[in-house]
Amino acid sequence: MGVAPFFVVAQWLPSCALYLLGGLPLEMREHRAVRIERHADGLVAQPFLHRPRVNRFAQENGGVVVTREIHKKRFGLVCAALSVAEEIGLVEVIDRHVPKRRQGLSVGQYILIAVLNKIAHPTSRNGIRDWIQRTVLPEKLGIDPGLLRSQNFWDNFDLILSEEDVRTQKERLARAKIDEDELFSDEVILKIEEGIWERVCERYQIPLDCVLYDTTNFFTFISSGTDSFLARTGRNKHGRHNLRQVGLALAVIQGCQLPFLHLLYHGRRSDAKLFPEAMTDLVSRYLALSKGVRRLTVVFDKGNNSRANLQRASELNLRVVGSLVPAHHQDLVRVSLDRYVQIEGRLCYVTRKEVFGIPAKVVVSYNEATYRRQSRRLKAKVAWIVVVCPDPGTTPPLIPGGFGYP
Repeated sequence: MGVAPFFVVAQWLPSCALYLLGGLPLEMREHRAVRIERHADGLVAQPFLHRPRVNRFAQENGGVVVTREIHKKRFGLVCAALSVAEEIGLVEVIDRHVPKRRQGLSVGQYILIAVLNKIAHPTSRNGIRDWIQRTVLPEKLGIDPGLLRSQNFWDNFDLILSEEDVRTQKERLARAKIDEDELFSDEVILKIEEGIWERVCERYQIPLDCVLYDTTNFFTFISSGTDSFLARTGRNKHGRHNLRQVGLALAVIQGCQLPFLHLLYHGRRSDAKLFPEAMTDLVSRYLALSKGVRRLTVVFDKGNNSRANLQRASELNLRVVGSLVPAHHQDLVRVSLDRYVQIEGRLCYVTRKEVFGIPAKVVVSYNEATYRRQSRRLKAKVAWIVVVCPDPGTTPPLIPGGFGYP
């Protein structure tokens, strides 16, 4: 499976920055830029907020200040995110796994700059050079903005996942020398991701006992004539089934919502078939980082339900929390509300049942608002069918959209 080289960092760093920014003093979170003012007695650097700050600056200097020249540079959000990156040693982790000759910026520095751009002001690679000159990053990082050409980014990303290697693997795939799953190697990216988490666990003491797992997909506008292993047509969750899509599985730590593990896969692969591979990788990383101290709990939705998946979770000694399809368990749906009890403000029925061949604790929750909404929809359907099909045995016509009723 292939992945954009800066994906894991771009997903992790914004979440961590926002999570940690909550503890900053208010005045630090308010800063948006630095203003360099040239006065008769020299240059003055002033944090730029809004007009009251300018007025107070004038009062402190004995009256109205006549500004001859103003230069503004953004520093609030980019410096906050940069601070988090420096705390976890982001550049050092990347450079350790992707070494290069001491020529220009390192791979870690290019990825860091791309990520900071994604957080603060997303642009194309060609636009990063102009953007960074409007921030304090060149001074903070000691870099020459002239190096931030689009080709330099791609050349450094190529050290992580080489296009030449991919072409060679595609030729081997065409000759049936390898399977599809062997087309890309995520080994370097996974090592970077794990290295980041080692630093995070050391620095922030984040509990790893409960992980929320889910999958999604993203449609693209890649032409059907363009060769791509990842971008394929499939059932898109945004309804754009005619467009080629890429799938993403993400495991997130409960509470802090930091991504713990990600898997990128082609758009035609089903969620349930990906589950065993994702759980194996998840448990391997958990054991490496937690030293096996506690048992891991994984929460996922019913799209991953299958006998094989639950048995695999049991083999990996996972505690799992999932959801069931009501239509598949009519015996639970028919239980009278008299048998429900209050649990944390909700009416619930608790029992034990064999699910996909595995004994499980089942909790059925009743929601009054959901019941009223479903009742209204059912009555509306019945009324519509009576109007369009007055004769018994007549099949109601289907309308565009496929629901059979307005």
